[in-house]
Amino acid sequence: MDKDAQAVEVARLNLLLKALHLRERLPKLDNIRNGDSLISGAANELKKYFGAEWQARNPFNWEKEFPQAMADGGFDVIIGNPPYVRIQTLPKEEVAFFNDQYASATGNYDIYVLFVERALKLLKSGGLFGMIMPKKFMQTAYGEGLRKFLSEQKAVSRIVDFGHAQVFNDVTTYTCLLFLQKQENSKVIYVPAGNWLEEQASAPKELPATLEEFPVKAESLSFAEWNFAVGSSAALFEKLKAMPLKLGDVADIFVGLQTSADDVYIMDFVEETTRALRLKSKSLGSSLDFEKDLLFPIVSGTDVKRYGALTERQYVLFPYKIKNESVELIEWKLLNKHYPKTAGYLLKNKKMLEARERGKFKGQEWCRFGRSQNIGIQGRVKLCVPRLVDKLYAAYDKDGSHFLDNVDVGGVTLKEEYKEQGLPYLLALINSKLLRWYFPFVSVPFRGGWFSANRQFLSQLPIRRINFADAAEKKQHDEIVARVEEMLEVQKQYAQTDAKMYQDKHDALARRSADIDAAIDALVYRLYDLRLGEIAIVEKGKETQR
Repeated sequence: MDKDAQAVEVARLNLLLKALHLRERLPKLDNIRNGDSLISGAANELKKYFGAEWQARNPFNWEKEFPQAMADGGFDVIIGNPPYVRIQTLPKEEVAFFNDQYASATGNYDIYVLFVERALKLLKSGGLFGMIMPKKFMQTAYGEGLRKFLSEQKAVSRIVDFGHAQVFNDVTTYTCLLFLQKQENSKVIYVPAGNWLEEQASAPKELPATLEEFPVKAESLSFAEWNFAVGSSAALFEKLKAMPLKLGDVADIFVGLQTSADDVYIMDFVEETTRALRLKSKSLGSSLDFEKDLLFPIVSGTDVKRYGALTERQYVLFPYKIKNESVELIEWKLLNKHYPKTAGYLLKNKKMLEARERGKFKGQEWCRFGRSQNIGIQGRVKLCVPRLVDKLYAAYDKDGSHFLDNVDVGGVTLKEEYKEQGLPYLLALINSKLLRWYFPFVSVPFRGGWFSANRQFLSQLPIRRINFADAAEKKQHDEIVARVEEMLEVQKQYAQTDAKMYQDKHDALARRSADIDAAIDALVYRLYDLRLGEIAIVEKGKETQR
């Protein structure tokens, strides 16, 4: 791109950024029109969705309101900042209309995706579009429809990605500038601007011309997640992305218990006696004794440490009987007979439990959990991954003794056909420097450098399947697992060693842990067939911030 063309591009980008900081009133204009720009159509069509009062929806007739522009084939330029509204807050008839009329209406979408689709359709051939909007459509499930719509038309011309840096002062939103041109674009210009924005002492009003730009082939964008690795990272990312097997193929990834009354069911550990556990209840603000049989240690995201042993900081009261991963709420008369302390505690909280979700839980099963999903599988042997991570990591629940807390931490178990790979092997891959490097490219960022590690993003991790019929591969697998077992023991000792009383031992264990970690990373590099230059990229870390 020559300097004149680049100057035009930068000026176009700055229109949006400057608009964020203007607080003056607009000058009087004679072409402002009022209406719902997402709703339009013939009267009989609108009646199907909105009934006889369809006109109260204030539908917008583009041909009537802008006859000259529409006669010319559409608008030359459309810019803006669309509203961000999830469909759960909208009337059902409005959602039904959107679902039928918009290709981008997929999943539990946000209506900003509809504005993008509408705007592109309103452009004339060659027309330009630019909006500041959430970037999550590029990775989330609800963005699939918009990604498919835009990629099929090769309409994307430029993306300025602010990563987890904040553009708006009064709200936390992870944004990008999306630029479209209504023509087939052979390439997309990707501009990672997160690092630059974070370095600014005050909110900038325009983008500098010096921001580095990276061309991306338009055909690389599809309905699948848009993940941008650029510079020297690009080739390695594409190599790993092209691996045929992903974590979602080999593993079941599930969330924890959803009680809908955590203050009642989840309690802090106080002390243990031969027959009882003493726990502190948030709902009552006091400590009580409970029978042990219905209590299980529960893990939140803060309890998960890389390779670390799981704690028993909190327990969940679990009024169910489990058999072969099937669960059944214990009948009240049996609960009261065999677990009187537990029954007495639940009775003290009965009014609160019955009031959940506007009285939905009144009746014989008033003490059941809010949701039944995944209740029976909490006792599986599993890996545990926090929902939010600054770097990807996992812990190992090797005996299935710990349950998981809601969506705060995810469980990972191997599917039957992949069980021979073994969870210790999978633990090494997830905790390896290689997959920690890869993960931010396929996840979405949060303020402060955090990333979402829910099932959608964990599922994209490339997994190297071991062929146990190959003696060399089996040897690599066994070496990795042996190192993992050693690491688990070292981490256990490290956690149990008082740093103040045994400083030398504590430091020695830390050094041993680092040595084992490096050895595992080296084995994983070899397993994934990385060259020296690729290893150097991983060791250096990601060069650009999404």
